Amino acid sequence: MPYIPIAEARGFTALSVSIKDIQPGDRIAGLLVASVEYVDDHDFAVRFTGRLRLSGSFIHNPPDDYVAGVVFSADEKSLQKLPRFIEDTRDPGAFTLDQPAKFAPPGSRGTATVIIDQYRLVHRQMGAMNSARLVRLVQKGP
Repeated sequence: MPYIPIAEARGFTALSVSIKDIQPGDRIAGLLVASVEYVDDHDFAVRFTGRLRLSGSFIHNPPDDYVAGVVFSADEKSLQKLPRFIEDTRDPGAFTLDQPAKFAPPGSRGTATVIIDQYRLVHRQMGAMNSARLVRLVQKGP
């Protein structure tokens, strides 16, 4: 019998997955689970592969800010594309992006449509934020 990843076999959606039920090779919200680091329900990280096109807003924080660089916040429609875990009660649509120079000078903010991959969901007691690699900045607005 061929291996069917549990997340696919049980029909998990992006909003109903428990971190305890997944393993590398599963697909969640269309993304492939590449790695899972699990300590407990308050300390875990999951790396995904696969591209997503998302729209939302961004702020380019200065280098000395607590969260330096670009923080992207997905809009309501794009939120439905991002994997989430029931143990993670934080804002699911906020994550950092690499390549901050593409988003104008520090202190700027606006709207954007981006294509990302290497999405990494990190849930720690403190000081951790989700992140992704920017493949392309499709559109940027005020």
